[in-house]
Amino acid sequence: LMTGAYAEWAQVGLGLALAIYAAIGLFNLRMSLPRASESWIAPFVGIATGFIAAGTGVFVIPSGPYLQAIGLKKDEMVQALGITFTVSTVVLGGIVAHAGMLRADLLVPTIVALVASLIGMWIGQKLRFKLPEETFRKWFFVGLLLLGAHLALHPFL
Repeated sequence: LMTGAYAEWAQVGLGLALAIYAAIGLFNLRMSLPRASESWIAPFVGIATGFIAAGTGVFVIPSGPYLQAIGLKKDEMVQALGITFTVSTVVLGGIVAHAGMLRADLLVPTIVALVASLIGMWIGQKLRFKLPEETFRKWFFVGLLLLGAHLALHPFL
């Protein structure tokens, strides 16, 4: 899905969805989901996230809004997103490997990106303990807005 004929449009669509979700969060519109409905909605969210991740490589939609809607606090949200992204990345890596798409020329850029990600996670963890929850939430949505804008506009640049 990531390399098919409609891959750019999947990327634009995801970018727009991320930007809209971020704007809703920045305007402090709260979504909520009753606890009783979590058990039957969660599988659909997982399946939808899987399809979107297969098409774009991004695991935030709809899992991010879902995790927020069930009322997770700052630390719970970070932990849930971390687990979600880790499992999704491992599965995506397995799919890429199974498809024979792992290439030696990608090793150095992958290691550089991994080191940069780990440094960013370390810095983020330090900041997370110092930031008030509302400030953390605001910057989380600013990051999503920037990611969404990048994804939506990239094919046109």
